[in-house]
Amino acid sequence: MYCLETSNLIHRYSNREIALDGVNMHVPAGSIYGFLGPNGAGKTTTLRLLLGLLKRQQGNISIFGRTFEQHRVEILASVGSMIENPSSYDHLTASENLSVLQRIHRCPTPRIPEVLALVGLSGTQRKKVRQFSLGMKQRLGIAMALLHRPKFLILDEPTNGLDANGMVEIRQLLVRLSREDGITILLSSHLLAEIEKLATHVGIIGDGRMRFEGTMTQLRQQQQTTASLHVRTTNDQRALKIMAGIGMAGVVDENGIVLPAMADDRMAAMNRQLIDAGVDVYSLSSRGHDLESIYLAMVGYAA
Repeated sequence: MYCLETSNLIHRYSNREIALDGVNMHVPAGSIYGFLGPNGAGKTTTLRLLLGLLKRQQGNISIFGRTFEQHRVEILASVGSMIENPSSYDHLTASENLSVLQRIHRCPTPRIPEVLALVGLSGTQRKKVRQFSLGMKQRLGIAMALLHRPKFLILDEPTNGLDANGMVEIRQLLVRLSREDGITILLSSHLLAEIEKLATHVGIIGDGRMRFEGTMTQLRQQQQTTASLHVRTTNDQRALKIMAGIGMAGVVDENGIVLPAMADDRMAAMNRQLIDAGVDVYSLSSRGHDLESIYLAMVGYAA
């Protein structure tokens, strides 16, 4: 069952430039879905459409199995969100900001210190938000999103402005919310390493188009299909003939010979064949088999 489904989302800016070009997303219930892409790829535009902050132009959105247009109020009552910079009253404390929302959501007052503790802001009772660092404001934004115990949490770059320790703490918090409370989490990021450590599922967007969607396991399986082995020798043409004789097909480019990726033992056997035939090997290197290379290729950057 999907917590969120979108079908053929298309959005154009006022100058008719396309921001989203047929985006289809499927966020499984209970998952941590990493929405990954470079800045300007369409992540925030998509999230704004999901929350009704932008008017839908074309396509469909379904949350909790219900269409957003027909069930907007009920859906938003069970969704927590933080889009771009968290909105807060700078002249108030974190607790006072949460008190404003607590009245709107009609949730119990003890929930305020509870969420402040969850995000590591318990010791800020007298500090005004204007005195907060960017990382502290991010934590407050997450606390505000969690206040009413949402079933679905949408976070736009939640670790922005956090130091390494803060990133780890927020990552652990999100995993705990998913595992213990069953909250479905959709978070956007341009940081592959952060998504890799956190997400169970991933959607990759580039230039307004979905380039990949699936589990992290399925993304890692792309390694085997995109990897290549690069070989530099003293005589590439002769090396190609030797490789062909042992069932290895390669091509020569400006940097040497390029072959499909292979197991280490087969690579070692090939190296021995070349050396025994009098062809010296300068280098053997695998390229494009790491997740970063796969991601960059998908969003249109040269690795």
